[in-house]
Amino acid sequence: MVSHIGNEYISEAMKMAQRIMRMANCGELLTNNDECGVLFGVLRDCAYKIRKQAMRDTQIQKQKTIADEIEYLLSEQSEIQKPKCEQS
Repeated sequence: MVSHIGNEYISEAMKMAQRIMRMANCGELLTNNDECGVLFGVLRDCAYKIRKQAMRDTQIQKQKTIADEIEYLLSEQSEIQKPKCEQS
């Protein structure tokens, strides 16, 4: 079964990426220092990478959930179809 804790970490990573992106955007708007532009670019790049990986992990979690559900349903189906032995 998919870990609820894993989903919480993915969600927190998405929020963190959003905060980093906001910080980079605000910093870029509020400072006139061109040298900080490199820092804001690095922050923005990191935020995109974090978000991309979190989205990838979300997809993997969904696929695992679907696979687990299919496996469960198939095992239930095989239990239903097992012939019952009759005693004479």
